[in-house]
Amino acid sequence: MRREAPPHVALVGDSDISRWPAQLLPSAPTCSPSSKPIVRGRSGATLDELAPMVDSALADIPNSPINGCSIILVLCAGENDLGQGYSIGRVISSFEAAIDACFVWQLRQQCKVNVIFLGPKFEPWLIDDHAARKQYLKLSKGIRRVAERHEHSSHITYVDCLTMFCGDSADVAGALTSRAVPERKYFHDDGLHLSNEGYKIW
Repeated sequence: MRREAPPHVALVGDSDISRWPAQLLPSAPTCSPSSKPIVRGRSGATLDELAPMVDSALADIPNSPINGCSIILVLCAGENDLGQGYSIGRVISSFEAAIDACFVWQLRQQCKVNVIFLGPKFEPWLIDDHAARKQYLKLSKGIRRVAERHEHSSHITYVDCLTMFCGDSADVAGALTSRAVPERKYFHDDGLHLSNEGYKIW
């Protein structure tokens, strides 16, 4: 029986991906130490732009064509869409299109794709912006719903990151609407991007 090759790992998305410290990049447990994840991140990237970025990342996997291989895709985007003023409906539709593109690629290349999507997170700049917090909450719920109902849902893991960086305040009543407070140690001084401590959690 032919032994299955270890999966490739690719990270694709916005500045949360492009700023990911090289020494903290994730890898699959069965990957060899020399197998480095492929990173395609761009500051300001939106979900609309994710599909071509995924194609670019997957095209760089060693030993193409890669028929029969296994790929773990770590995706992160959506917050910039809200920043651009896009409606929740549009952002969720863009997420669905991006996920569909991942599995179209799977069929075309005859490989196995598993998607891990890192959802929106409460950040320090949101502490007093209750309207924005509600938007983030709606977006998180909408993306989770699409992931759970997708025809390839068994190959999609949605990671709810809303209160992931809020410490003990994530567990108090009313945390999601107003009381979860992002801890500064997990973020850079800009109150937007993660620090090394934040990436360690991811």
